[in-house]
Amino acid sequence: MTRLAHNVLITYMLTEIHSEYDAPWSMHNIAPSIFGGALRHRYHHAYTQRGFEGGRKGVHYHEFFRYLDQLFGFEVSEAECRRVVVR
Repeated sequence: MTRLAHNVLITYMLTEIHSEYDAPWSMHNIAPSIFGGALRHRYHHAYTQRGFEGGRKGVHYHEFFRYLDQLFGFEVSEAECRRVVVR
């Protein structure tokens, strides 16, 4: 049962962050200090792409463990995340 619950929850979370949909029931709206959501996930991927000069390169955990980025000083503002356009 634990494995089933884990698989369902992780599959939901992965689908949510890759959809880039900002719904009221999204994990990042329910627990914003823990989950980064779709915008921060997009920023997380953008810094590794060629031609992305803006932003910080030290964003590691944004989609699921936002509190770790805050703890280690890698926090990025929501405005900075919104400026990123992934090519």
